[in-house]
Amino acid sequence: MTAGTGWEVRGARDRVDSPTRHRLLRAAEEAFAAKGFGAVTVADVTEGAGVGRATFYVYFATKADVFAALAADVRDQLCAAQDVPDTGDAFAVWRAALDGYLRAWTARIGLLRVMAHQAIEDPAIRTLLEEIRAVPTRRHERFVTRLEREGRARPRASAALTAQAVQGVIERYAELVAAGELSADDAVAALAALYEGMVRF
Repeated sequence: MTAGTGWEVRGARDRVDSPTRHRLLRAAEEAFAAKGFGAVTVADVTEGAGVGRATFYVYFATKADVFAALAADVRDQLCAAQDVPDTGDAFAVWRAALDGYLRAWTARIGLLRVMAHQAIEDPAIRTLLEEIRAVPTRRHERFVTRLEREGRARPRASAALTAQAVQGVIERYAELVAAGELSADDAVAALAALYEGMVRF
């Protein structure tokens, strides 16, 4: 067996979906949320995951690499949270998507805070954070545009501004939910009321 064969087999077979990789990601997220990006070491991640240092390098090249993987996972989770069945009731669809999105943002808020801090000085992390916000916002904008085109909504502002406003409120409410100052149910109810007035279904 050549030196590269084991890596290639693992890369093809289970580097992405292996339980070990998921353990490393969970440990890394906990470490980043608790200590911030700069203070975390590879040892923090491997100790949290219960694996050796060599195992870390099977899956990730650097601390920044695991951080980028977490950011991509957050982006995917937030987008998936918006995927709800279209029942024909546009407001009900949006409320269900909002509920899932708010809860997903709240669940990952520790990592998102670290990303916001790191984004000040790190252009790569700033780009990742912008993408995390932009992808769901663009999807929301397209949703409002479609409703308006079909005559099912009469937005008070442009679809782009409506989507950006909702994104900002969701982020703020997620902070309040995470701090225990607002329940997720109350946050969704308040957002739904605000949105109904903005979009005018």
